Amino acid sequence: MVFTSLNFLLLLPVFLLIYYALTARYRWIFLLLVSLVFYFNIRPVYLLILLFIGSLTYLGAILIDKTKSDITRSKYLNWFVVLLFTPLFFYKYFPSIGHLIESKFGIENFPYLISLDSLILPVGISFYTFMAVGYLVDVYNEEIVV
Repeated sequence: MVFTSLNFLLLLPVFLLIYYALTARYRWIFLLLVSLVFYFNIRPVYLLILLFIGSLTYLGAILIDKTKSDITRSKYLNWFVVLLFTPLFFYKYFPSIGHLIESKFGIENFPYLISLDSLILPVGISFYTFMAVGYLVDVYNEEIVV
């Protein structure tokens, strides 16, 4: 659903009515659910990536917060940062690497698992990846308590 579509313009007043009818305690839940549905509507696989990054961040924050050893905390932070950046690097650099392999080795129509032309960068993937990493760094530096 695009912001300029008729569906969005028709659903926006309904969303606002429900949002302001709810108490402040439940507004964040409603906003989260509507955001997930909106993201799912763009492309369902993008919701899986968003949930993957959110789950990794949650798990990493708990492990970093509960661990007492500084060396182990550092290892957890490093591993979770690598895992969080994996989807971003894949979407940003897989098409370029695929085209490079095709041109260097003269391969045409190489059977990829994912078509290079259909690989579109998910909306906001850089933003929420860096926010997740920033959150883990804050937990690691004990600026945020989980």
